[in-house]
Amino acid sequence: VAFVRRILLANALYQNSEIEPNASVKKCCLSICLVLLPHIAEQKHITTEFLDDIISSASHSTETDRLELQEASFPVLQQVIKLFRYKKSEDGGRMLDLYDSQFSQAVTIGFQLNLTVSGGFLSSYLAFITDSLTSDSEACSHVFTVYLNGIKECKQRTSAYYSLATHLCAVSMKYSNVADMIHDFLVDLMPVFADVFY
Repeated sequence: VAFVRRILLANALYQNSEIEPNASVKKCCLSICLVLLPHIAEQKHITTEFLDDIISSASHSTETDRLELQEASFPVLQQVIKLFRYKKSEDGGRMLDLYDSQFSQAVTIGFQLNLTVSGGFLSSYLAFITDSLTSDSEACSHVFTVYLNGIKECKQRTSAYYSLATHLCAVSMKYSNVADMIHDFLVDLMPVFADVFY
């Protein structure tokens, strides 16, 4: 994991070196993350330092202007949510809640890309956030704002877009605070769905 961290976060091919890795090396490191994550998740006592490094590395890679790295980093973040969604931290809270700011930044970037690249992550993280609506509505409202801003600006009308939009609709039916927050968007969404059906 230290090797992955050095390549993706420190942008150094060797320790104490100024030689920068190229995109192919970085992409390979993101593939390594996908292999490492199940092994980390299987540990009885999860080494959060490793998870920190992988999430930070993948999040940092979403911020690049290299599409090939973004395409490789969003599946890593999606895999993190899949494997650690129900894991608890030492204080009894949800482990992944510690990474809200990094995931929120990835959501913002995800809506700026083709949703075929980021849609899986966006959908997984939205489902994860929805799970905690009753216990931590304040943190959730921030994330829903990020989603709302992203989906409002998104011009794509793909299956990923409709999946995210319908998920937001379903959540608003269940939680009145979300319905109040996204009411204007729901009104704007009606003609979009009408175009699908008519």
